[in-house]
Amino acid sequence: MPWSHRILIGVLIVPVLIAAFAGGLFLYVKATAYPLHPDPGRVPTLRQSEPLPKWAAIVEHARQTVRASVAEQNLPGVSVAVGIGGTIAWAEGFGYSDLERKIVVKPDMLFRIAGVSIPLTSAAVGLLVERKKLNLDDEIQTYVPEFPRKAWPVTVRELMANTAGVREDLGDEEPLTPRCDRTVDVLSRFARDPLRFEPGTQYRRWSYGWTLVSAAVEAASFDRFFTFMRAEVFEPLGMIDTVPDLSFTDQIRIA
Repeated sequence: MPWSHRILIGVLIVPVLIAAFAGGLFLYVKATAYPLHPDPGRVPTLRQSEPLPKWAAIVEHARQTVRASVAEQNLPGVSVAVGIGGTIAWAEGFGYSDLERKIVVKPDMLFRIAGVSIPLTSAAVGLLVERKKLNLDDEIQTYVPEFPRKAWPVTVRELMANTAGVREDLGDEEPLTPRCDRTVDVLSRFARDPLRFEPGTQYRRWSYGWTLVSAAVEAASFDRFFTFMRAEVFEPLGMIDTVPDLSFTDQIRIA
């Protein structure tokens, strides 16, 4: 067999082997992970209150679905709440908030909201658009000049549509950033990196794009991001338990 053919075969086989190894490793870890809830029917729960009789059958069905999901995905615990007509029809915690001490999740336990931050930030942008303080089709440098211009222009709309090509954070592989006084201070992590693709040509939901949107909210509102969010979004909606995730201080609870 000619060497060129051998090289070509090698180039084709290596990615397949890597993919097979990664897939096998995932299946092995999943198969050998210690089951936190071996019996779905015995996943511990705590209710806020009993549901109204007319919802009782539906809630019971939903409880079994949640229990099965917690066991299947090997989750430590979750909290579920369902609102109907402006009132909480059902609220219940499943599993453990502390595995070692077997502390059951309470319905009012605070969790990090992660991706739920996106619609909340979008609400802030909507308010600023209504007040003529922010234009979705402006380039992001209109509000965040600290972000260097790239090979292609990037608009606020593209950032919010997750089509801007700004890279994702690297999770545990990325160095920790000291506490920032302003949202724009986070830009040092990614501002110099090139775009992953031309804006508008692909869809990728990457969190650093929303860091830029948050910085634009801060600039357009002439206020600190969390100050604006609390006064204009959280408090009007009665979201008194939604606060910045500042786990390094005991004065603010984790949201």
